[in-house]
Amino acid sequence: MTAALLDDPSDLSALRLMAADPDGLYTSFATWAQHAGTPLYPAQEEALIELVSGANVVLATPTGSGKSLVATGALYA
Repeated sequence: MTAALLDDPSDLSALRLMAADPDGLYTSFATWAQHAGTPLYPAQEEALIELVSGANVVLATPTGSGKSLVATGALYA
């Protein structure tokens, strides 16, 4: 299944429908970030993959490394 970029990323109802497919949820968020001009760093990718899989995550990275974007992704998970 290929996840399409959502027209309105604030539409959480569409994202909740994707929750049954962690890969689709991750792909949708990563694609949205890429199109927004903020491609994910490796630490962000790893953290988001864990989050959409239902794991708890502690992300300890330096200032400016994108923790806030991961927190945004956690809202979608």
